[in-house]
Amino acid sequence: MKKEKKIRMTIFIILAALALLAVFLGKSVEQWADDPQGNYSIKEKEVVEKAHSMDKQKIYNLSSQPDDNLQSINGKKDSRLTLEFTGYEENVAAFSWLVGADWERFKEELAVYLEKKNLDVTMVRLHPDSQQIIDDYLRYLYLDVDYQTEYSDTLLIKTVCDTYTDELRFSFEVQYGS
Repeated sequence: MKKEKKIRMTIFIILAALALLAVFLGKSVEQWADDPQGNYSIKEKEVVEKAHSMDKQKIYNLSSQPDDNLQSINGKKDSRLTLEFTGYEENVAAFSWLVGADWERFKEELAVYLEKKNLDVTMVRLHPDSQQIIDDYLRYLYLDVDYQTEYSDTLLIKTVCDTYTDELRFSFEVQYGS
């Protein structure tokens, strides 16, 4: 009985080693399939492709940092970015909670946030159905910015809008995936 278990274990180990070897050899063949002389470099190809778009890792690197949304505290409210907004004027009733000085501050703080993240953006799209009302003091607003990623031509940004002592505050974060 013990001898039979040893034989089974030995066969299992041999099969596992063969499977790993097959996977390794399969990847090696794929890497050199484009150039049989071995002059082709996979890393060079990846660098060229990533220069033209933002991949998942770069989007992940945009994750929120504690100082991203501190425009008022640091005193920086001006941005070199000029943003064009669509969707707000067409749906003013849906954004009735975001008017006047709050709307102007929202635009300024979003521009400063995008500049901090080194995202050269010109077009921002607001959708009236992209709001989540949590309660009377908190809501989420999702918006699209024109920035090419690996998966699409837009980048999704989540805005947390909360009211504190009768003042509307905003914080932004880049969303991942669709």
